[in-house]
Amino acid sequence: MYKELILQWTSELKTEIDESKLFLLGNYCSSIATNGIQKGFTNIKGAKNIVDRHVGESLFLNECIHKYSNVDNAKLIDIGTGVGVPGIILGIMNKNYLVDLLDSNKKKIHYLKSVIENLQLNNMNPIDQRIEDLGKEKKEFYEYAVAKAVAPLSILMEYAMPLLKINGLLFAPKGSDSRNEAYNVENASKELACEIIDIIEFPRNFTANNQAIIVVKKLKKTPGHFPRKSGIAIKRPL
Repeated sequence: MYKELILQWTSELKTEIDESKLFLLGNYCSSIATNGIQKGFTNIKGAKNIVDRHVGESLFLNECIHKYSNVDNAKLIDIGTGVGVPGIILGIMNKNYLVDLLDSNKKKIHYLKSVIENLQLNNMNPIDQRIEDLGKEKKEFYEYAVAKAVAPLSILMEYAMPLLKINGLLFAPKGSDSRNEAYNVENASKELACEIIDIIEFPRNFTANNQAIIVVKKLKKTPGHFPRKSGIAIKRPL
């Protein structure tokens, strides 16, 4: 069931996929449909919706990352990973990547550990920590950051930039308000020494929500007072 739905997406996107990756993606979908929904980690139900919203959109994100990728063995962080989307799917599709799955919810991390163990996803590491604390420990550690349905763009930029290496990239999938968000981060871009370099629109036949992926590049070292203390980015966004 999941295999056929996933293959529809890979065909549309012209994404190469082998049987082992297809097997892993299908089993991951099964886990979301049972444990993920039962535990309340996602409200997306039904095989087609799970594949479309979780796998399909992540496969498109994967293509966007490859558009800019120039590192064979990249380190990638999924900020606020939740049920593991898009990080687990990106890790399955890029076995040469080291993928950290960050979430401060211990129950979600416990679920992700079980998925990783059951599917033997050796290139993935769930982290139970607040983003502000990790930003102090792993400064300029990652080539790529992703964050889906976590926070407004300016806040995501503040979360991600301390973690990224210079020239590192944040890929932020956004909904129908993506253009307005992109137009309102001038101050954040200046404060964080980064800039939006691309807004990649989802093909019209893939989404009804005018979604886009905003790509933000880190230009130089993030000022030392970032990340700010826990909760400040939300209370006083740049």
